[in-house]
Amino acid sequence: MPKVHRRTSKTPPARLASRGKSRVLIVLCIVLPPLVLTWKTLFSHSLLPADLLTMMPPWKEANAPLIGFWNALIWDSLGQYFPWRDFAARVFQSGYIPLWNPFQFCGLPFLANSQSALFYPLNLIFWLTDTRRAFGLSGFLHLALAGWFTYLFLRAVRLRRFGATVGAVTFALNGYFLTWIFLPTVVSSAIWLPLALLFAEKFFRRGKPAFAVGAGAAVGLSALAGHPQIFLLCTLFFGFYFIARGIFLKQWLRLAGGILLTGGFAALLAVVQLLPLAELLRFSHRAPSAGAERYDFYLSWALPWHNLVTLLLPDFFGNPGTTTFWGKGNYAEFCAYAGILPFALALIAVRYGRGFHARFFAIFAAVWLLCALGTPLNWFFFHFIPGMSRAGSPARLLLLYLSSVAFLAGIGANWVTQAYSEKGAAWLRPRLLAVILVVAILAVGLAFFSRALLPYSGEFTLQDVFGDAKPNITLLGSICLVSIILIFAMGARSRQVRNALAGAVVFLIVADLLIFGFRYIRTSPRAEVFPSTGVTRFLQENADGGRFLALSPEPLEEAWPASDLPEAVYLLRGMRPFPRALLPPNSAMVYSLRDVLGYDSVYLANYRALVGELEGRDPSPAANGNLLLASSARRDMLPLFGVRYLLSLVPLEGRDLRLVYDGEVKVYEVISAVSRAWAADGSFSPGVAMGEAEIVEDGINHVRVEASLTTDGYLVLADAFYPGWHAFVGGQEMEIIRANGAFRAVALPAGSHQVDFHYRPAVFKIGLFAFLLALSIAAGCSTNAILLRRRGFEKR
Repeated sequence: MPKVHRRTSKTPPARLASRGKSRVLIVLCIVLPPLVLTWKTLFSHSLLPADLLTMMPPWKEANAPLIGFWNALIWDSLGQYFPWRDFAARVFQSGYIPLWNPFQFCGLPFLANSQSALFYPLNLIFWLTDTRRAFGLSGFLHLALAGWFTYLFLRAVRLRRFGATVGAVTFALNGYFLTWIFLPTVVSSAIWLPLALLFAEKFFRRGKPAFAVGAGAAVGLSALAGHPQIFLLCTLFFGFYFIARGIFLKQWLRLAGGILLTGGFAALLAVVQLLPLAELLRFSHRAPSAGAERYDFYLSWALPWHNLVTLLLPDFFGNPGTTTFWGKGNYAEFCAYAGILPFALALIAVRYGRGFHARFFAIFAAVWLLCALGTPLNWFFFHFIPGMSRAGSPARLLLLYLSSVAFLAGIGANWVTQAYSEKGAAWLRPRLLAVILVVAILAVGLAFFSRALLPYSGEFTLQDVFGDAKPNITLLGSICLVSIILIFAMGARSRQVRNALAGAVVFLIVADLLIFGFRYIRTSPRAEVFPSTGVTRFLQENADGGRFLALSPEPLEEAWPASDLPEAVYLLRGMRPFPRALLPPNSAMVYSLRDVLGYDSVYLANYRALVGELEGRDPSPAANGNLLLASSARRDMLPLFGVRYLLSLVPLEGRDLRLVYDGEVKVYEVISAVSRAWAADGSFSPGVAMGEAEIVEDGINHVRVEASLTTDGYLVLADAFYPGWHAFVGGQEMEIIRANGAFRAVALPAGSHQVDFHYRPAVFKIGLFAFLLALSIAAGCSTNAILLRRRGFEKR
């Protein structure tokens, strides 16, 4: 008979059962809070603020009163992320890779926009399920993974289960995640930080190259998740940790080798996304300004010093979820809330923590917070860290501050359990009471400090200034009171008492952060997310590949007003004017309609210039340079863009227009409209009759045109000119010429021709090869690890 290998253990069965129960409880502590937060979106609702749509035409009913609260940041979930995810899902399901987006800006690279996140593995949720449901599923999954990765990291640095659980729930439910959850790329990019730290820790402890590869995979996944700024910040934090850890352990060769392995594999995995992005940035509208001006603008979006009160009283300036926010900028941009008890436990870690991790995270929590406040520390990062000049604002570093606080909270909780076991409740009790007192005094002190710094504060009573913070003050007092009761309840050192106290602490942390999340997060029935309207149905039935141009009410600043108002206006509580833009940019993608305008963080600079000629002014509202809107248009240029319909809320005059739909929106047909493709002479004008052209296939990455020219001339296609497009005539590649400043043209001899335009960017081919190679290396490392573990088990 073959020899049977049996694994033996001296651990009593009762203790094994106890460990099993504790592991189940830990998993529940990590998984249940995100589930409670998002449960409705798993069934009937969507994690999207669809009520914002009801305030904008064509979804807004005539004379309907404004409801809710305009929040420019969470609008991006509807204005960008839902259209992108829905478009990508439809294209993937049809069997193609959406390298190009034909529905906005007369065409734009889609993969190259990193926030498309086409190769991020966890976005399979979007590609394989209903997009309206997928936002909630993705939010739940990423918050749960954030907690689990943090738990594993803190266990790897020798924290007990209680400390690791505290750190895990604090990181997963921190205020930055909960306020940015509507924008999936932010959370998706950030959750890989603790996993990268975990692999770095294992690499320095064990020296196996596979762990450096694992750290590189985590960094690469952060890049693929789609938010370049968050990826940059997390990579920066990881880089400091990796270098500091190697120096602390004096493992110089391992440090150098680890940097090469980690950085190399991360680049190999992420280049499929980063290389096309780098190419797009060369042609984008985001041209760099002078260094000093750029730095001053960067600092202008730092966390205001009076916002320090929100470390403990997050709604001191109101909350968008309750339509009371009156603080500067956007609530989410300046959110620094980690919870009351996590903040207190982090203070304990700073005061009593020993060892590398307590000191490292304490130092960097201070560094990131000071940078977020716009102090001179930013000068080094801005000028010497590549990419920081494009990182948005110093306030984005609050993510790293909150990550540090979460890790410190775990370390502080771990210290409390050790001190409780080793020195007893009598020694520990006064120290914990002192920390609770410090937190309470600090909250009150910061509140009066903020009141003193507020403009026009003398004109308001304490009731006016502190009114919005009442729920926070009540919660702070309740948590402090319950904490004091728990501190005095410490007595016997029995396991049951310790477990009960630990459970109570975790419960308080989770309850605090969930209450915060529920005040901000709102969901909508799925049917309300971009519902079909009369005008969208009309355009779908009649556009036939042509484009439309939506004219917003004048002036453009009222069509899309600034969300960042003068400081004096913020004191008018809840004042955030709703935009009046008609069928706002990117909405057309949802209905597969072609829009002249668009909304994107990177789009083509030459196209922006041409739209400026069409409008005779800057096509972007002052509130947002990433938007292209129109309040008027030169009629003689409409055929140049292939515009077939004009949309307006008010009647339009002109013999060149014919009213064809009069409902919630007025639709005018441009009588002189031509197809997006035409035959022309060297002027590329659609008004010169040189023959005929017809688009016979109109795909995502491919357009086929049949053209018949009476004399030698050009085929002009009013789609954006961009590297990576190739034109073939009779199997022979032809040069694509830039026409009219932003479109494509191909020189053709007289006669009939079939011209195929294919989008085949070389940067994508290179990146895809590297991506597949990275997957092969990862699969090989995983297989080898499994085989080694199996052999070790058999030997035992």
